[in-house]
Amino acid sequence: GPNAPGGLAGKGLFDLLVPDERGRNMLRDAFLYKQELHDHEIELEVGGAARAFVVNLAFYTDDQDDDIGGVMILQDVTERRQLMQTVAMREKLVAMGQLAAGVAHELNTPLGSVLGYAQLLERGAEDRPKLAGYARIIAEETRRCSRVVQELLGYARKDECSDETCDVNQLVRELVETFVDCRLKRYRIEACMDLAPGALIAEGACGQLDIVLTNLIVNAIHALDKVPDPRITVRTWQEDQQVFVSVTDNGPGVAPDVRGRLFDPFFTTKAQGQGSGLGLATVYGIVKNHQGYVYLDSEPDRGTRVLIFLPVADAPAPAAAESAPAAAPEAALPLVGRRLLVVDDETINRLFLSRLLRTAGADTLEAADGQQAVRVFQDHADDIDCVILDINMPVKSGDAALAEIQAIRTDVPVVVLSGYGEDASVYQMLRRGCRGFLHKPVDAVALLRLIETILNPPAATATDAQAPESES
Repeated sequence: GPNAPGGLAGKGLFDLLVPDERGRNMLRDAFLYKQELHDHEIELEVGGAARAFVVNLAFYTDDQDDDIGGVMILQDVTERRQLMQTVAMREKLVAMGQLAAGVAHELNTPLGSVLGYAQLLERGAEDRPKLAGYARIIAEETRRCSRVVQELLGYARKDECSDETCDVNQLVRELVETFVDCRLKRYRIEACMDLAPGALIAEGACGQLDIVLTNLIVNAIHALDKVPDPRITVRTWQEDQQVFVSVTDNGPGVAPDVRGRLFDPFFTTKAQGQGSGLGLATVYGIVKNHQGYVYLDSEPDRGTRVLIFLPVADAPAPAAAESAPAAAPEAALPLVGRRLLVVDDETINRLFLSRLLRTAGADTLEAADGQQAVRVFQDHADDIDCVILDINMPVKSGDAALAEIQAIRTDVPVVVLSGYGEDASVYQMLRRGCRGFLHKPVDAVALLRLIETILNPPAATATDAQAPESES
């Protein structure tokens, strides 16, 4: 063997080294033309796996017989290269997070306008059911966009997962129905659902799980291009304390050499310009953040199955205000006789909130920043029943305005609005006595229900309070 005395005698360079094509050409030319190499990287096959090496090559001449010899030094830098790639990837993710936060925040304002005025249009078109139906569709699709925006913000902040829960079965039904209407019919892909009976409640916000399942279904659609009789099956079930969701396609499958990289950020098997390489990386990040797991099972020509494990929730999922049906027309306006102060620096959002509250019978005052809000509140402190307060404003922030408003009157109910999601400033304001928080874009039904609950407590509470009097 080569390790025995004289074992290397007569061996050629490429009998000892197994480089890739680029490395082979570089070494061949270096020896042929006696070119020195300084810190050139090549890939060599070692033990059946490709590893990265830095090569240094120099030549010398024997003074006695003028023979030319060469000295080559190879240094394995595989781990160093992986570390550098990891650092570079983290820098990319930080930059992407900053971009996502900026884009998401800028999208919240127009989304709020579309959602708000669609809901106002629906409420004002009770006698025109077709028009009201169109407005309802616009509002529902805007809510979907809003969920994605909120998760973009969450991804950018890398927050810990919330304590929200989600009915996975309901989410799957809504998603598959949307995809059938939008894409699956167009591509003639059969969609199958095999769902566990009843509700299947898992840990995790529906918006985040929506992103997970959307990415998996989109990947399955791409995999089924030019596949005869294409089919996607989504299955849910529960075992012990785990909720399982699988998305399976009958496409060409994934090659073994690619399978290990599918969850790497920016890695994609799609053609140039057709994929960002972030879909499965986002899936992995969201599921892992919820103490879950992702498993991919695929063989060439046998399709692909992606399996998600999520913890079972301890309690039923709360009804999400954004998915709640539109409130029925009020026989008696619930906020009649109430005066509310609306504080938002975005004029179109402020006008929408005021108009919405007035449709419920309220009188409204408006302020375009925190400083103006304090001044208006000081002038009408005894008349204001509730303050709706945006956090991020010029001149004076919502946080600073809250302190001054509470100094004037400690018992005034305050509802906080933010386009940045539940960040530290929101939690701080809630700890200081704010009565509620709503994401932007604000859902009309959710806002009216919250304000009505704060100002008009449920009848059951009043009955309980009167119970001792009835016994006397």
